[in-house]
Amino acid sequence: MKLRLAFPALCALAAVAFAPAAASAQTAPRELSVNVPVDLAVTGGLGALWIGSELAKSSLVPSGGCRWCSRNSFDESVRNALWIPGAEKRIGLLADLNGFLLVPALAYGNLAFLSQDANRPSYFWKDALIVTEVATVAAALNQGTKFFVARERPFVRNKAVGASSTSYNSADENLSFYSGHTSLAFSMAAATGTVAQMRGYRYTPYVWATGFSLAAFVGYLRIAADKHYMSDVLVGAATGTAAGVLIPLLFHPIRKSGDAPSGMTTRGFTVQNIAPNLSTQGATVTFGGVF
Repeated sequence: MKLRLAFPALCALAAVAFAPAAASAQTAPRELSVNVPVDLAVTGGLGALWIGSELAKSSLVPSGGCRWCSRNSFDESVRNALWIPGAEKRIGLLADLNGFLLVPALAYGNLAFLSQDANRPSYFWKDALIVTEVATVAAALNQGTKFFVARERPFVRNKAVGASSTSYNSADENLSFYSGHTSLAFSMAAATGTVAQMRGYRYTPYVWATGFSLAAFVGYLRIAADKHYMSDVLVGAATGTAAGVLIPLLFHPIRKSGDAPSGMTTRGFTVQNIAPNLSTQGATVTFGGVF
């Protein structure tokens, strides 16, 4: 029980430790390459695909049950330490509220504050579009992986042996790998931090710290609710973070002086052109094990 209570606090401390050390003085924020019509189309298309797959979930899940039905000692030991029997429904609802309400609210709220602080309020809409685009990419990738892998959720086996009385929609029973809540939370946290870092916003360190803290808490809640194994959460965190970092860097690079204005950019760029700009403020983003 002590571990269950201490784990969220440890997640928050780990996230803060991986954030840059301190805020810097505000300088003129940098322009990012944003092709609004293209990015809106990608975001809308992938968002519609994700919503459609959710509505058609019962017909998309494998008819033969789980494809990945085995368990391992690592996942079982972590589950036994963090699962809170009898509170699965309440914790699951808390995970939903954090993952689908508080995480986006924090991301967009941070972007609004940062753009106002830099006296560039118009940047908020472009930054928010980038973060939303990342979230839809992460959600679509996660959904496809879940249907393909078809891993049995922990509560299914435990319900069968009488260790859990939790009951969920049967179409959701074999969609454990990997955690969509965690992937979404880390994708939005990482995208917000990356955009802030690329812009050169002075409160970027606190964006990383608060975003990753809340994302790690979401992952913890999914294990405590008996909906995911630790490996599901770790892979969700890794894929979400990768999407949150790479998509802004590769598809929305810092715009050099003389480039076409945002909304009229081409996609011709190299990663080498991005790195020097990211280091001009004396800070780099590094990632390690978070959660």
